[in-house]
Amino acid sequence: MNTENKTRGMIEAAMMVTLTSVFAVMGTYIPLLTFILLLIPVPFIILAKRRGLSFTILGLVVASLIISMITGPASAFFTMLTPGVIAIVVGYMLSKNYSPGKILIGGSIGAIVATTVLIQITTSIMGTTITDMITDMMKQSVDMQLSIYKNLKYDGTQIKEMSSQWEQMSKMSMMMIPSMVIIMSTLFSYINYLVAIKILKRVSKEEVSELPPLRYVTLPKNIVMGSFLILALTYISGYFNVVNYSTLVVNVLIIFQVVFSIQGLALVSFFMHRFKLSKPVRIIIYIFVLFNGSFIAILSTLGFVDAIMNVRRLKRS
Repeated sequence: MNTENKTRGMIEAAMMVTLTSVFAVMGTYIPLLTFILLLIPVPFIILAKRRGLSFTILGLVVASLIISMITGPASAFFTMLTPGVIAIVVGYMLSKNYSPGKILIGGSIGAIVATTVLIQITTSIMGTTITDMITDMMKQSVDMQLSIYKNLKYDGTQIKEMSSQWEQMSKMSMMMIPSMVIIMSTLFSYINYLVAIKILKRVSKEEVSELPPLRYVTLPKNIVMGSFLILALTYISGYFNVVNYSTLVVNVLIIFQVVFSIQGLALVSFFMHRFKLSKPVRIIIYIFVLFNGSFIAILSTLGFVDAIMNVRRLKRS
């Protein structure tokens, strides 16, 4: 790397550090701007693609130090760990021209590992598990609601039924934590990859690998066989008591439902374009389908059928 490229790299790294530090501080202290923290990886993904991984790591370290001086070391660590890992993994894979699917998988795995580390550190510091903390918060919320209903002179039987329902919901929510971590980590990685790609296409002449439009998204052709294998292993694990069987089943089924729902949504998108529906109509249908819980099961069924039969006749890996 010649002197001119190094100078440009340092200048771009300084710009990304400044931008990230400002966004991190704003997201930390201004509640309405907390969402900005979700996009912290974007500047460093762009930097990795344009100038290489060394400038990205240097920029992340400097940004973390600046943020720690303003918000405190603990806050900076929790703010920067997962975004930093995503930036490094996605930025590296993007600079090496990996396929979009592999980049998304790599970024998701990095985010999952980083989030798991954060949970373990939080558990060590607080002296209690994250599950117990969430359970306590939910219990306090339920107790508050029940207290309101009692003050409103609700019937004792109704209050008891509500209490039982909320208790079941709380238990189910706790069981779903692993799958929620996986899903949210994947979404976190996807959003940052997508935004970084959009910006790179505008500011850089370099080739960047993009995810295909939703209507052309498809799962690998061996996904069905792999799904049955995972379900079989899940069933077998119940005999060995390696993990909590009920929790494992719930999380495996949730992940499968989400995966096949995406395939189902892609199938719906494909036919909406095939029938040349206008964009406003497509948006209304997307909103209706995604925010209507009864359609999720239909979407996942459609996705499963498409995974078996390849209804769209797309080339699959």
